[in-house]
Amino acid sequence: MLKKILKGTGYLLLLLIGLSIVGYFALTSYVNYRLEQRSDYRAYDSCQKVWSARGLYQKGSENGVRENSVESIALAFSKGASGVEIDVHYDLQLKKFVASHSYRYREQKGSLLTLKEIFDAVDDDGYYWLDYKNSRWLNPEQTGDAIARLKEITARGDLRDRVYIEGADPINLPLYRQAGFNTIFDIHPPVDSLPLTTFVLNIYKVAFYFGGHTVMAMAYGSVDEPIYGPDTQKLLGNIPIFLYHVPDDAALLDELIASESVRAFLVGRDLSVNRFNKNACSENS
Repeated sequence: MLKKILKGTGYLLLLLIGLSIVGYFALTSYVNYRLEQRSDYRAYDSCQKVWSARGLYQKGSENGVRENSVESIALAFSKGASGVEIDVHYDLQLKKFVASHSYRYREQKGSLLTLKEIFDAVDDDGYYWLDYKNSRWLNPEQTGDAIARLKEITARGDLRDRVYIEGADPINLPLYRQAGFNTIFDIHPPVDSLPLTTFVLNIYKVAFYFGGHTVMAMAYGSVDEPIYGPDTQKLLGNIPIFLYHVPDDAALLDELIASESVRAFLVGRDLSVNRFNKNACSENS
């Protein structure tokens, strides 16, 4: 009797595995087809692809220009950056977005710096990549409050169209997209050379598609062992890509600038560098 039960359980297990495999291939095939047909990304698409990470600042200097500050962001724009990445948290008590890389906010000039203050001080026609640090930890009510606040501070002119909200959360991030914001779905696949990478990327593509996101983002990896390597580039197809932690290598920067899929990228990791003179703009454009 026990043998019959075990045998029946084995058949059921094999059936479930078979159905899972068929379901995986059916779903990914459908998503790949739909993504190939998609033409409504409306993502940032400019010859100036090198953006600034946290502005131009002096790392380790208490008296110099600090990262994620009005001064560092304004300086990056003044030096030719078309976009700036800013670290932000939505503070539940203040009901405001605070500019800070750390969960322990640091005061700037005696007070916390809010995203609204940055927009009021430096906004002209630049783009903003908001690295939203705590989006995944908010419940539905808190997320609704955050969306309402973001709508309020981006209501003027075309500012909302120039704001891109980054998150790795497949639950809360689509709510910002549904509210009319550009969203950056941040993914963390293995390096390009691993066999498992294709499976992982296909799962990410499913979440990207059903989330309706504007662009996908990932770390580049190293020059010798890239995450955003040739196989990954091919598998992601026409999905618009934002890259970060890109090595400061001249040949690589030129290659990424020439890529149709790469729309914007940040050079270095915890590094403030000006590479904004590198672009794909011709004199006649």
